[in-house]
Amino acid sequence: MSSKLKYLITGHPRCGSGFASSLFNKLGVNCSHEQNPINKDALSSWAFLIQHEDDDGIYPRYGINGSDWRDEYSFTHKITHLRNPFDAVPSIIDENNYDWSFKIRYEYIYKKLNKKIKGSNIEKAILSYIYWNEISISESEIYFKIESEKDFLKLKDFLKSKNEKLKKVDFNSLNKINSKPNSKNPISISDYNSVSKEIKTELESFCVRCGYDYII
Repeated sequence: MSSKLKYLITGHPRCGSGFASSLFNKLGVNCSHEQNPINKDALSSWAFLIQHEDDDGIYPRYGINGSDWRDEYSFTHKITHLRNPFDAVPSIIDENNYDWSFKIRYEYIYKKLNKKIKGSNIEKAILSYIYWNEISISESEIYFKIESEKDFLKLKDFLKSKNEKLKKVDFNSLNKINSKPNSKNPISISDYNSVSKEIKTELESFCVRCGYDYII
């Protein structure tokens, strides 16, 4: 029999899963980050967005070591964390160099949306960001932008509506969490000149929908 946790927090890799876990813990909701959530109320893990089927060919299942314990849990509420795409793209380019990470995102996006991640490194990063978050948001009750104090308050209101007794946290005191701080290369606005018009249009639509400034 599986254990039911209250919250599953998902989003694109390198876009705030560690921050989300830290935030929930500071608010008083015990949360694990990509580790077996024993005696926890929540799990923050981007790979747990995947709903695997038997023999679906998507490996490693639920990310590195996730298959060892994923089936032990179910979740009552799903939440998506978002990071500004223009901050996220350099990190995602780096993340895509991890073959297993790119592979499971590529295959699950194709399975769910019948869309392919292709093009240059920057184009693949943008498409992965858009499509992965599209799936996550569609399956979540709420999403929050990690940079936004307004969304921080929205998240708190959501948790309070689920009868959480939250600790007092000052948004301005929150620290960025980065598990791979030294591996990304900077991307300038001019680097986006090579991105296709179609992909730019998709990115602009995402920014408008989720409240980010489209700066290219």
